[in-house]
Amino acid sequence: MKALTDSIVALVTPFKENLEIDYNAFVNLIKFHLQNGTSGIVVSGTTGESATLTSEEKLELLKITIDTVKKNNSSIPVVFNSGSNNTASSIVLSKEAEKLGADWLLLVAPYYNKPTQEGIYQHFKAIAQSVKLPISLYNVPGRTSSDISVETVIRLSKIENILAIKDATPFLNRPLEIALGAKDGFNQLSGEDATTLAYLASGGRGAISVTANIAPKACQEVHELWKSGKLEQALQNHLKLLPLHNAMFVESNPVPVKYALFLMGKCNYYVRQPLAELSNSNKLLIKQVLQNLKLI
Repeated sequence: MKALTDSIVALVTPFKENLEIDYNAFVNLIKFHLQNGTSGIVVSGTTGESATLTSEEKLELLKITIDTVKKNNSSIPVVFNSGSNNTASSIVLSKEAEKLGADWLLLVAPYYNKPTQEGIYQHFKAIAQSVKLPISLYNVPGRTSSDISVETVIRLSKIENILAIKDATPFLNRPLEIALGAKDGFNQLSGEDATTLAYLASGGRGAISVTANIAPKACQEVHELWKSGKLEQALQNHLKLLPLHNAMFVESNPVPVKYALFLMGKCNYYVRQPLAELSNSNKLLIKQVLQNLKLI
């Protein structure tokens, strides 16, 4: 099993002006990450606009990612988001991802249905039992209005192939509380770029990052410095990235990060509705942040 640690990019899905997927740009983005030390790639996650991708598009993106990683002699893990608010649909997609050769599955907390904690537990359990792949839970209550409680995470960690969680909350007591009750080796990943370093200090082992889309090397360096015990330098590097982390969320993700990639010449900024183009004032803000960090 490939380790899920350090800076893992939540990769965007680039679109052409007609809003079809720009597969050439997508491949080039993958190569950009392989060249700059990213430790893992998440396909069709929130930042990849999973909500407006078809199942066929998601699986095609997965296939292309796996093929590109292999062709470039890399062994970094490819993580596929097969989560949804429909347990049966998630099972079908998870099985297809396993057939294609995904290394991990990422499963978001079921949204809109408003399940109880027991419903959340049974949802994840059913998906986990349908495949052999290692699974990371994904808790992002700001988007789903469905919070996987600490108690439910601990309970789910007892299932053999549920081995990690991406936690996109600002609550830094959560990784500590989970560590007290979860099985040995249960892996915790930050889903909030701005709190990455603090999350590592609370027992986390990495981050699934939006900012890594545009500053992959710098994001990875923070993790490397932390692991090597260079804590002050890790802090200084993290502080340097903080304005960029904040800029990536001035409007709904992935609108800002796509505009940043456009300024860097990596892909177009088009997003599928109901997302909308970035406001002019925020375009100026992002441009200034990128210039300050010499990214453009």
